[in-house]
Amino acid sequence: MVAFNYGGLHVALGALVIVILIHIIEAYFPNPLIYGKQFNLNPVIVLIILLTGYYLFDIWGLLFGVPVAQYFIHQVLAVPVWGKDRLETED
Repeated sequence: MVAFNYGGLHVALGALVIVILIHIIEAYFPNPLIYGKQFNLNPVIVLIILLTGYYLFDIWGLLFGVPVAQYFIHQVLAVPVWGKDRLETED
C-alpha cells in the first residue's frame, strides 16, 4: 500500500515482485540448511521432503514432513545421523 501511494501501480508491482523474489530465495536456500542442521538431515533431502510434503498433504506436509521423515529415516530405517559419525571418530 505504501508503494502504491508513493508511486502508483508500477511501483507497487515492482515492490510485489521484489517481495516474491526474496521469499523464493529464502524458501529454497536458508530454510533447508536450517532444517537440515536442526534435524540432522542433508539440506537437499529436506528440500525434497518439503516439496513432496506440500504437494501431497498441503500445509500439514510442510509442518510435519521433516520431523516425520527424520524419525522414519533415523529410527525406523536406522540410518546413522548425518555428520555425527565423523565427529565421534575425530575425538
